[in-house]
Amino acid sequence: MNKKKNFIHFRLIWYWIVVFSLLAGACNRSKPVSEAARFDRVASKVFKEVYPALAGQILEDYGITKGTCLDIGCGPAYLSIQLAKASDLEIIGVDIDSEAVRIAKRNVRRAGLADRIQIEAGDVHRLRFADGEADLIVSRGSFLFWNDRVQAFKEVYRVLKPNGVAFIGGGMGRSIPPEKKEGIKKKLEAAGIVRSNRPTVTRYEMEETLDLAGIPSYRIVGDGPTDAGCKCGMWVEIRKTASKASSKAGT
Repeated sequence: MNKKKNFIHFRLIWYWIVVFSLLAGACNRSKPVSEAARFDRVASKVFKEVYPALAGQILEDYGITKGTCLDIGCGPAYLSIQLAKASDLEIIGVDIDSEAVRIAKRNVRRAGLADRIQIEAGDVHRLRFADGEADLIVSRGSFLFWNDRVQAFKEVYRVLKPNGVAFIGGGMGRSIPPEKKEGIKKKLEAAGIVRSNRPTVTRYEMEETLDLAGIPSYRIVGDGPTDAGCKCGMWVEIRKTASKASSKAGT
């Protein structure tokens, strides 16, 4: 009789173990990995050489190492982190995705830079910052997702300080060798991040956007073929000066 009771008791325990396991599995399946989390995983590995190289290029080209820097569409904040490590800039990372904001705050905290980098939710179309507040504005990759690029660039120009610089675009910058860019491109394709090397926004479309936004002085640097390895390899350099002359030189 005792053996029978023990057997029944064992079967009940085993039954509930199976039930709880199935429930736990169902819960895990109901919470797929977010796009922000997936990009963070890819960026932390595939782009680990890109962010420090790009930060170094920006600081070298513009010499802005102090003041306020806005990183618009900061994502996991790896560019913010590298800029903070290589300068005395006070950086504010802005992203519209609440999950990206959470991940960025975690990455900044892990980097020990929470006193230098502030991460917050925000929309490039309606930036909370005052006119002329930012010495430097950077954004890598986010312009592809702006719903109204004309309005977004108006906001960028509005909050940029006189004699400040905005550097907005995509790609990997000039410091990464072409063969390494190709290797990164293949990894991105394998991860489903990049499917084509064709620019999503053409040079003509970008010039038209900047003209409609009333940007008086800008330079478009590169495009897909010149920044191989990323279909968004176009950069816009905006300088806010007292001059109203428009500069559209390309490189």
